Amino acid sequence: MPLHSRLFRGDPRLEACLIQDSAHITQGAAGEHVAKIQFALATIDNFGIAPRDLSTGTYGASTADAVLAYKTRRQIINRSYQTKADNIVGKMTIASLDKEMFVHEHQSTIGGTCVMNRGGGTIEPAGLGTGESRAIVSFAIPGQLQVGQPVLTPSAMALTSVPLALSWVRLGAISEIETLQALKFIADLEKNPKLAFPGVFDTINTHFHLDRDPTRLRRNLRRLHQVFGLIRTVLDKAATFFKSGPNLPKSKFADAPMGGFQFGPPSNRITFRPGYLTCGPNCRAAMIVHECAHFVGGLSVINHFATEFPIPQGAPQDLGKKAGRNYQQLLTGEALRNASSYAAYAIHAATGTDSRFGANNISV
Repeated sequence: MPLHSRLFRGDPRLEACLIQDSAHITQGAAGEHVAKIQFALATIDNFGIAPRDLSTGTYGASTADAVLAYKTRRQIINRSYQTKADNIVGKMTIASLDKEMFVHEHQSTIGGTCVMNRGGGTIEPAGLGTGESRAIVSFAIPGQLQVGQPVLTPSAMALTSVPLALSWVRLGAISEIETLQALKFIADLEKNPKLAFPGVFDTINTHFHLDRDPTRLRRNLRRLHQVFGLIRTVLDKAATFFKSGPNLPKSKFADAPMGGFQFGPPSNRITFRPGYLTCGPNCRAAMIVHECAHFVGGLSVINHFATEFPIPQGAPQDLGKKAGRNYQQLLTGEALRNASSYAAYAIHAATGTDSRFGANNISV
């Protein structure tokens, strides 16, 4: 039987892992197939994996620890020769991951009440241009946060959500944008705006509406690739850029100074506040990508034009209200400068489903 999840199916190394003992995936392996396993572990159980492993797609120590924790939790043990789980991805493990990813990919989005901070930090975004609290973590890998162990700061909780956010950015947004940039018919679309955009653009158009500005298609793809590349850089060094802060009247969850990535301390910090601790893992990861978009965009760049909720049309916000346009109606330039679009697109590209976690859902 082949693999069924969108994430795994068709990958020759993972398909081989399902049927061949010699194709088991072990510590020291590297490549896109390892990155997919890391993404699944982060998505299914919110396991924390070291940024070094994630940025290189390497089956390092933290990935091995996450695999061991995943297998131990589910008692994935070959009783013919084992008495306890190991940290290898073999037939039983890849089958289990595939089954759970398939279920995850086909879950519908659940409604909720989480309203994320929209202020963008002390420097209010404008328009791409020339105190400690406690929470309980449900599960974590050995050597990191354990069941029932208190998290003293919101930024510590944010660091546990970085692997999932980084997976969305790497396996979702950056991977798809690079694929689109390589398409040979981009020049034809730019020369003839009346041509219908092929289906491969459906996901990115849902969030950035590149089909509304076809003559600048390559430039806009480069712009998106640059922003997501900078977001990945921040996530790779998250401990350097994340800090905790008390609740503020206009910010209870998270905020970032727009363009702060370009400056030194104290401006180059993303602040996570006590309200962030009340959010579920998908919500937390989505907030991270959202705030990173503000953080790396530059001064007066990535702002708030429309919220991503309710799906699919969203709602006008701040600058969008002035033009009367909701998320579905944004012009290309507006969508490229809309922070909510970055998290929503990364999730959609990575999972294959328009599941906009975060702003309206505290429990996810």
